[in-house]
Amino acid sequence: MRGGYDVLGFIYEYLIGQFASSAGKKAGEFYTPHEVSELMAEIVAYSLKDRERISVYDPTSGSGSLLITIGKAIEKQGKSTDSIRYFAQEIIEATYNLIRMNLVMRGIIRDNISTSNNDTLRNDWPRNTLKDEPLLVDAVVSNPPYSLKWNPDGMAADPRFQNYGLAPKSAADFAFLLHDLYHLKYDGILTIVLPHGVLFRGGEEERIRTQLLKLNQIDAVIGLPPNIFFGTGIPTIIMVLRKSREQKDVLFIDASKGFEKVTAKNKLRARDIRKAVEVWKDRKELEGFSRRVSFEEIENNGFNLNIPRYIASSEEERSDLYSLIYSGIPKKEIDTLQPFWNVFEGLKEKLFNQREDGYFVLKENAKEILENFPAIIEFKKKVHESFKALFPLLKQKLIAERQVISQSLAFESIASEILEQAEKLPLIDKYEAFELFSQHWTEITNDMEALSSQDGSEVFGEEQRQEKTDERNNPELGKEEITSYGEASFQLGAFVRTFIQERYFPTKLEELSSAERSAELAKEELKELYGEIPEDFEFDSAIDQDKEVFIPKEIKALSKAIAKDEKAGLTLSESQEFLKKVASQISAADKTRKEAKKIYEELDGETSKKQQSLTEEEFEEILTNKWIYPLVKSWERMGDDLVFKFSEKLSTLQAKHSSSFIALEEEIKKTSDELSSLLSELQADEIQSKALKALQELIKG
Repeated sequence: MRGGYDVLGFIYEYLIGQFASSAGKKAGEFYTPHEVSELMAEIVAYSLKDRERISVYDPTSGSGSLLITIGKAIEKQGKSTDSIRYFAQEIIEATYNLIRMNLVMRGIIRDNISTSNNDTLRNDWPRNTLKDEPLLVDAVVSNPPYSLKWNPDGMAADPRFQNYGLAPKSAADFAFLLHDLYHLKYDGILTIVLPHGVLFRGGEEERIRTQLLKLNQIDAVIGLPPNIFFGTGIPTIIMVLRKSREQKDVLFIDASKGFEKVTAKNKLRARDIRKAVEVWKDRKELEGFSRRVSFEEIENNGFNLNIPRYIASSEEERSDLYSLIYSGIPKKEIDTLQPFWNVFEGLKEKLFNQREDGYFVLKENAKEILENFPAIIEFKKKVHESFKALFPLLKQKLIAERQVISQSLAFESIASEILEQAEKLPLIDKYEAFELFSQHWTEITNDMEALSSQDGSEVFGEEQRQEKTDERNNPELGKEEITSYGEASFQLGAFVRTFIQERYFPTKLEELSSAERSAELAKEELKELYGEIPEDFEFDSAIDQDKEVFIPKEIKALSKAIAKDEKAGLTLSESQEFLKKVASQISAADKTRKEAKKIYEELDGETSKKQQSLTEEEFEEILTNKWIYPLVKSWERMGDDLVFKFSEKLSTLQAKHSSSFIALEEEIKKTSDELSSLLSELQADEIQSKALKALQELIKG
């Protein structure tokens, strides 16, 4: 029943997340946003990918969401979560009770769970009770309360702190970090969320930070976006540490600018997480995003780890004085688009006219040039073909192997190919391509979960298929066999019926569409007739406009009443004729409605019959159209979207530099002269004329 546990656990964790998003400050006591957990988990999972058995510890575990995410990330490496031992410590009893419930509901073996309801800093745990010594683990992950006040009295000799020093009473951030580090194996990894201030604050914190750096235990510092945690908007970081490592530098990653705003909070996107993890894996340097910094440089900076000291933010845009006065696009701004000029060779010369003063003007037919430039056409074609080449892989992993490969492995296999394929394409952001896949993957996995089991057994297995064929029949359709694929297709929602109708019954679908258009037209015509009935006349007893029902036998009585009404202004014969026209239109509207309903029922019956007898090949065609085609098309559009955005940049550049102070001054002078001329034509007495003359002089300057 592992699948059942997963569903319950997902619902449980979702509800915890929803509570955290609305509970404000208190939510920070037990919940780490999933995106932050995922970033930490991916780093840990990659570091431990070669280990058969793994132990993970969270000393401030809250609801246990961090530990659960670690397990899912390790599963992506092809390992069973049964190989993971979980240790969780939490001080708040009510929150502590959530841990065990959350872990068990995720299907984790109970013997693999160890928990403690204690003060992490005052009660050193976990311990190896057989040897009466601290228990060391492969990975420690934590999101401790930020800058918590604590009492370090009497703890100078505590082995967790004695080689580094004690964190100040006003902020226990480094106390939690040192506790975590103490329980880490020498080849283990630690990821911890901390407030940004630990990177540069002085005093005791500076001494601890310096010692960690001298021992070469700080592996990386990852800056997170502000306002990402519940209950606080302060900037935070993830620090990655090891007790022993080969690198003699610290990797700085500024991931603070990559996010999307969701309601009042900022949220890391899938692309932001993937980019940060891959940069960390390869210790890659990307301008404005990541940089490896030597111990010597950090030492020269007084062991200050503030990220802006090592990664410069993008330069602020500076105005060009000459362009402001005379207009024209400066060469340096055109040069910022150099990646495009490298790929679209010769395009720059086609798009711009250069003035004698060295400044540029975008040609009026720039849009037409972009649409027809050979290198751009070739670029779009290359993007289309490149991503279309992923179609066989997607069909293999998502369709052919859907029963034998785990979702985690399928995701990683496809994601790696996407990133590799996108990296070959100039200008294309491979992480944007990954983001598109991640968005589609949510729908795909939801479908997979719905299809994966029925009454605890596989929907698509041979045994299940035979059982369904033997025991299930539909008497209304001539005892048509309901295939396992037909039954499974109902789990995919309305898409299947729409696909079947478009694929197998296009003529009937068009017939229905035509009938519905006729019915709608008749309905609109009837409404127009209703609008001609005299205002304030009482006719509800005969006509119900909402239901469009008219009682023919009351035509005569109603027409006489209309004729007698002073407001109507109709003769008896005229009112009878009008109401007969209404009755005729109601009859026509009713007829078209019934025709449309009949066609709909016929189509619905044929669709149901086809859906319940789907073959394996037909079902796989449905999955391909639901999962793969939309994904590939979204990738193919990346080339078109990129060229469109490039065109927008050019238009913005031209608009920014199209006006000048000189032109503005000339326009003002022209307007002033026109106004002054109009004033001189005004007739006024001697006093008013003197005032008008003074106003003219003011306007002329």
